[in-house]
Amino acid sequence: MDFHKLKLDQFDNIKVLNLPSGVDLPFTSTKNKFQCLISFVQTEAEVDEAISQVVKVGGGTSLIIAYPKGASKKFQSEVNRDTIIAKIKAISNFKAPKLVSLNQDWSGFSFRYE
Repeated sequence: MDFHKLKLDQFDNIKVLNLPSGVDLPFTSTKNKFQCLISFVQTEAEVDEAISQVVKVGGGTSLIIAYPKGASKKFQSEVNRDTIIAKIKAISNFKAPKLVSLNQDWSGFSFRYE
């Protein structure tokens, strides 16, 4: 998985939710305070949980939502780019979505909560 595309070196504390098996992190995930949350999602409930955690932390927090590509043969998902964007747009404080391809199975959106 290409985490370089996410420019994570700017964060001291990163929390990861729902890490799929077989994915190795190039950093240590925190359980407490974080500046960036990476959530691997396959359900709308997982998207909602990620958004909720970032909103609780407050402004200046980054949120990366990784979701299975429609062509993935390994992972099934009830969410896609459109459902994620719709949920984010419902909360106006999220800014600057950036879409990146993480590997053959996962894409990711990067947002900043202002």
